[in-house]
Parts: sequence; structure tokens; C-alpha cells
Amino acid sequence: MFETVRARGAALQAYTAVYAAGVPLRVRLRLCSAACSSAFMTKPSAALTMLRRFRGLYQGRHIRFGNQISHAENKTRRAWRPNVHRKEFYSRVLQEPLRFTVTTRALRTIEKVGGIDEYLILTHERDMLGPDLVRLRARIVERVRELRLSENAAST
Repeated sequence: MFETVRARGAALQAYTAVYAAGVPLRVRLRLCSAACSSAFMTKPSAALTMLRRFRGLYQGRHIRFGNQISHAENKTRRAWRPNVHRKEFYSRVLQEPLRFTVTTRALRTIEKVGGIDEYLILTHERDMLGPDLVRLRARIVERVRELRLSENAAST
């Protein structure tokens, strides 16, 4: 039992040190899965299986687990996965195409707010954006600031 506790503590310290060093998410996951496989991960959970949401626009959707119940009331364990598609959007601010995996809910929201630029600007990063999308959002916000400054300088 004490070996398991020590292994968990060592794995957690290794993961925290790697996280603090600013290592990219993919590398952290590989390192953590190698170091923590026996210490932490005994069975997959929704939190572990939906790390792919950091690589796309999922707008809060994730894998849900439950039972499929037949007419005879037999329960079969299953998972409901989000409806995900690969889509390409054109960013009017950055003047370049952007490819994402998006859920249908995110697609409807993107259309509603007026485009991918507006969606990324209006979405708070803690709600649904991964590290790559947070950086993209920062690029868009910076470019919008530059455009506004150039418009103000031209008008005066």
C-alpha cells in the first residue's frame, strides 16, 4: 500500500514539474500516461477520454456514459459521443483558413454570432477552449487591436 502512495506522489510531482515548465499538452499527456498509468489510471473516465476537446471546438459537449435499456429491460453499458465534424472556416481578421473539429452545437453558435472570429473573441477561454485555441484567440484579439489603431491613425 505504501508503494502505491509513494508512486502516486512521485507521479504527481513529476507531472506538476512538467506542467510548470510550460511543456505542450501532448507531451505532458504522453509523459503522464507513462508515469501515472499504474499509479492513477485504473479505468477510463469522461475526463480522460475527452482530452481531445482541447484540440477542437466542442462547446461543453463531452462523452456521456450510461445504460442502453432493451424492451426486456436488460441494461447494456454504452457511451454517447458528441456529434463531431472536421470543418474549415475562413478568418476575416487573420485572412487565412482555419481547420477545426467542431460539434454541431458549436457550428450553430458560430453561425449565430457571425463567424469564427467573433465566436473565438466572445468565448471565454476557461469555458471551452484548449491551449492552442487560446493562443489563436490572442492572435485574433491582437490583430483586431492593430486594425483599430490603424483606423484611428488614418482618421486623425
